[in-house]
Formats: sequence, structure tokens, C-alpha cells
Amino acid sequence: MTPSHSNSGEKHYRYYISQALIQSKKDNTGSVDKIPSGEIENLVINEITDFLQKTENIQK
Repeated sequence: MTPSHSNSGEKHYRYYISQALIQSKKDNTGSVDKIPSGEIENLVINEITDFLQKTENIQK
């Protein structure tokens, strides 16, 4: 997935788009070709936070 954006009037939309879609390989895009950036960024932040809160994941 590659970050991208679009504008509609004064609104600005950020999202991630499939590399296959960018390369015009629609058959290889899978079930999701675009995802809003907020969804994936929140998921990543939550996963990193969970990982760092576990003391066994932190090197001594």
C-alpha cells in the first residue's frame, strides 16, 4: 500500500492505495484496493503501543 491523497473542494482526503492498482494490475489488487489513512494509521499506532507496553518486548 502506498500513501496518496485527493481533494474535493476544500476537503482533503488521505488514503492508502494498492500498488497493483497504481500499476494498472486490477486483477492483483485483492479485496481491498484503497483504505482511508486514519483506519490503517490508528491500527499501526495501537499495535505499536501494545507491543511497547509489554516489558518482555523491550530489550534490557
